[in-house]
Formats: sequence, structure tokens, C-alpha cells
Amino acid sequence: MGMGRSGSAVSRLLNRHGINVIGVDDAPADRLKTPVEELISQGVMIHAPIDISFPLDDADLLIVSPGVSLDHWLVRKAQSKGIKVIGELETASYFFSGKIIAVTGTNGKSTTTALTGHILKTAGVACSAAGNIGLPFSEVADERFEAAVIEVSSYQLETIDTFHPHVAVWLNLTPDHLGRHGSMTNYASMKARIFSNQNAQDWLVYNASDKITAEYCSRAVSRLLPFDISGASGAVLRDKIITIMSGSGESEEILPADEMLIKGRHNIENALAASAAGWAYGISAKSIAEGLKTFKGLEHRQEFVREYHGVRFCNDSKATNVASGITALQSIDAPIILIAGGRGKGDSFADASDLISKKVRLIIAIGETAEQIENELSSITIVKRASDMKEAVNTALANAVSGDNVLLSPMCASFDMYDDFEHRGRVFKELVNDL
Repeated sequence: MGMGRSGSAVSRLLNRHGINVIGVDDAPADRLKTPVEELISQGVMIHAPIDISFPLDDADLLIVSPGVSLDHWLVRKAQSKGIKVIGELETASYFFSGKIIAVTGTNGKSTTTALTGHILKTAGVACSAAGNIGLPFSEVADERFEAAVIEVSSYQLETIDTFHPHVAVWLNLTPDHLGRHGSMTNYASMKARIFSNQNAQDWLVYNASDKITAEYCSRAVSRLLPFDISGASGAVLRDKIITIMSGSGESEEILPADEMLIKGRHNIENALAASAAGWAYGISAKSIAEGLKTFKGLEHRQEFVREYHGVRFCNDSKATNVASGITALQSIDAPIILIAGGRGKGDSFADASDLISKKVRLIIAIGETAEQIENELSSITIVKRASDMKEAVNTALANAVSGDNVLLSPMCASFDMYDDFEHRGRVFKELVNDL
């Protein structure tokens, strides 16, 4: 159910292994992003749009995509018939023979996943970085990788059963997806499922400075490996050097933080988590250091686009909540012209007001939350509205002077104007590069 990126991928995976697949979606077939004809040619049956009369009598299993709520009528119908309901992540794990490193958290997942994968590859481990990072696990699950580093969301963890990472990484927890989970307690409980199937031979890497994350992780039966910039054990920053400290007080220096290409406190935290994950997997300090030193970062995460007449443009379209936007504001030098807005998640932009008052001289508000941004922040700095990204970029340029940083950090989801945050970021970069 749900024929987007992950639904299509798991359909192809199952079909490759001789399983009869029916792909269904609420949207009409001609509105699906997936090339339906290609799936049909491979033997996948497509029913879109699906309606309440759809029979499930011959179904043995219902696999739901992350975007499908478990309150969906088809899920309820399957459950009433005793049909097992799982997600794409769980399904893909059935076909994978290597070790899994799984990364979750509200912020920093994609960078930590990619960086951990880069560390393993640098060390000569045949692995793939997949999952919520953009490449569904199902695309690579039946390939002969020694390891897979998987970014997993709370939506994906909601539908696991036996999913078992050898190394689980929980980065942090801030308010997000509460429209689906209902409360921070439910949201945290979904995240905690990442280590629910681990045993005493597995590892759980967690953020010791995040009280909620640390409290939940203290209940795990797996081996605990904390990370904390100012911590005393686990992966820490000691004398500005990324270091692994054992519980007995022994230490292993990895790399001076300023030798990394990715900058900012948040990226030091990501590097600590990735170093801990690599160390738990069995990667040497030398190979971890080489991986940290050569990692260039990810698209749409504080990505430098270009400098135009002394004005620097930065694409941080991945910032889909206020906490992510705060991270970007902490990392980018003032003065900043901030482009923000989109489909809100219930966050208050006022949470970023201290940084905005110090570093942002102009906000250009876009999307459904433009009015909210203006109401909450116009007393702190100048707020102007733009009807679309083109107007936002042109307004930024018209108000910028040499030395300014124009930062797209929306602090919102993209679905009011774009297919996803990648689409939003690409549009921004095309407009900036066309100046």
C-alpha cells in the first residue's frame, strides 16, 4: 500500500523473488510518481485508486509505505482478517544477509548515515547507505553487501517486527511528526523500537546529552556506547580531538575536529555518532579518521551553492523543522537573509528568535506558514513575503549586500509547494545558479 519510492522498491524486490505483488494507492495511476508501466511489465499488478470494496481474501501480507497511517481503512481491514501488516524496512531486512547499522533521530540522520557508510567503505567494507536517506533498503537488500547503514524514521519503525540492527544509533529527539504520533511519549516510543530486537552482543550508540534519548536507551539490553561533545566516556571531543573513551578510562584518538570538511557543532556531533558506530562495528581508528577527513557532506544540508557579487547562497532545504533551522543558524555566519516557510509541523518559529535577533537581518517567508512567520518574528527582524521560490530568491538578491549569506532553511515540510525537500532544494539551486 502506497506506490511511492519505497512501495515501488519493495514491489520490485518481492517480484524478483517470485512473490505475487499487488500494488495499491489512494491516488489514480496517472498521478503516481512511479513509472507504473515499468512495474506492470515486471509482473506487478497495480490497482490505483483503491476503493473500500477492494478484496483482501487472497492476501497473505500487507506492506505499508511509511507515509500510510496505520489508521488507514485498508490496514484496519487487513487486521480484521488476521493479515499481518508490516513496513518496507521490515520486509527488506528479511532478504539482507549482512550486518545492519541503523540510524534514527529527529535531526542529523542523513548526514550520520552517509558519513558512517563512508567510514565503512573507506575501511574496505562492502556496504550501502540506504533507507530514508533516499535509496530504499529494498533496492539493495538482496545484494551481497557485508553491511548496510540504514537511515530509519519513526514511521518506518512503527511497522517493524523482527528488524535487528547489530549497531543501532539514536541521535536525538525534538518535537516532530506529532500530528501522526500524537505526543512526545508516543514519538519517543517509536524511536526506541530501533533497539527492541537487539541482544547483549549488539551495540546501541546514543546521545548522552539528550535526556529523553539517554533515559530510553538506559533500558536496552545491548552494549551501550554514548556520544557527547563534553562527555567523559564513549565518543567525545577531548582537547578538540574526536576521541573514543572506554569505560575503563582508556582512550583512542581519532582526528582533530577542525580537519573535517564538514563544519559546525552539529556536524561534530554527527561525526562522534558515526565514529562510535564505526568503532562498534569494528573499524580501526585510522580508517575512521580517514573517513571523517574525506567526507564532503550531503546535498540540501547546509550546502554551499555559489557566491554571486560577494553574496553566498546556502541550500539547507532538508531543514523541515525549527530545530533543524536553529542548527543552520548556529553554523552560518551573520549577516543572514533567511528564506523560511512551507507546511508547518506545529512548531513555533519563536523558538529560533534568539538566533534570529542576533544573526538574521531579513526573513523572506514563503508557503503556508508565511503568515505565522510574520506574526511570530516581525517584531524581531524585517519579514517580507514571497509567493514562490523565484520571488524569494529575487527578493533576497535585491536586499543583499556583499558579505551577506542567503540561507534557505525552511523549518517546514515542503509538500505545500514541492514534491519533497529535494525538489525544493533543486529549484532553489537552479534559480541561484541562473542569476
